Amino acid sequence: MLPDEVLQQIRDELLCLPSVGSSILEISHRSAAFATILAEARQLVREIAEVPDSHEILFLQGGSRLQFSVVPLNLAIPGKPAAYTITGTWSGMAADEARRLIGVNEIWSGANSHFSELPSAAELNTNEDWSYLYFASNETIHGVQFRPMPGAGRAPLVCDMSSDFLSRRIAVQDFALIFACAQKNAGIAGLTIVIVDRDRLCDVPAHTPGYLNLKSHLASDNLYNTPPTFAIYVLKLMLLWIRQRFGSLSEVEQQGLAKANLIYDAIDRHPNLYRGHASRRARSTANVTFYLPGEADSRQFLQGAKQRGMSDLRGHRTLGGMRASLYNAMPISAAQQLADYLDEFARSR
Repeated sequence: MLPDEVLQQIRDELLCLPSVGSSILEISHRSAAFATILAEARQLVREIAEVPDSHEILFLQGGSRLQFSVVPLNLAIPGKPAAYTITGTWSGMAADEARRLIGVNEIWSGANSHFSELPSAAELNTNEDWSYLYFASNETIHGVQFRPMPGAGRAPLVCDMSSDFLSRRIAVQDFALIFACAQKNAGIAGLTIVIVDRDRLCDVPAHTPGYLNLKSHLASDNLYNTPPTFAIYVLKLMLLWIRQRFGSLSEVEQQGLAKANLIYDAIDRHPNLYRGHASRRARSTANVTFYLPGEADSRQFLQGAKQRGMSDLRGHRTLGGMRASLYNAMPISAAQQLADYLDEFARSR
């Protein structure tokens, strides 16, 4: 979901950027106009996410699927395997891809709990002989989220934050690399934000394609290839909206918690009808996943939701059930509407 204010500004500026004379869809990626947009977007990420000077900010393409390969190629130390924490579908895919390139140790897996649980802090980051420790901060399909985030330990931390980046304050300095696809909280599909500690980058194998080498992008100031210009423009608008609407990520986090609690409280009020997928300690504020007793109940629930103007509540095809995604642009009034409907539907049974 994008904020109405951002959509309206895109609409108003689409034919002609102010003081430019042409559309963002038309200007060169090497023009002065786009150079300004790129620099502003990068500075806003640094300011709002509190990115230290030790870390570089890159705007890439290819999504998380490409980063699954970029991470091991750029951070693996010869002779040291990487540690992967498997908390759901996306971290599992990341580990599978890394195995094509380097040695991988699965140090924890939630498969036995159907990915409804998360490891404790004591179970993570205890081995200094790992190249890095990889985890996903939030698993969108299963609705589990690290809260709080794992802190710095003996091994460098790498995190896929695609679904909760810009939703809360994080200690960026604790991470060797963070990547986040923009289409959850930071804009539209086609852009991946990478924040990397330049001192953690290793020498990639000589046969590595240039695009997969982060040093290629650093050396070219994010212009190694034509960047996703429109998506970077939208990212800039989203960052400006966050700053104006919330002021800080602490405020974003408080609203996110309030939205999620409205829905979880409604689910918990009716335990004979609704069953949450994630354990209470692992519940995500970004994706609330839950089940009804049977398919007939689910169909009726979705039909009633549609009649009330609520859509896209069916769970992921691999998990079933229901999923309510509460990214930054979702207003708290919408969460209240869903909570009220959960109560109403329960009373009607």
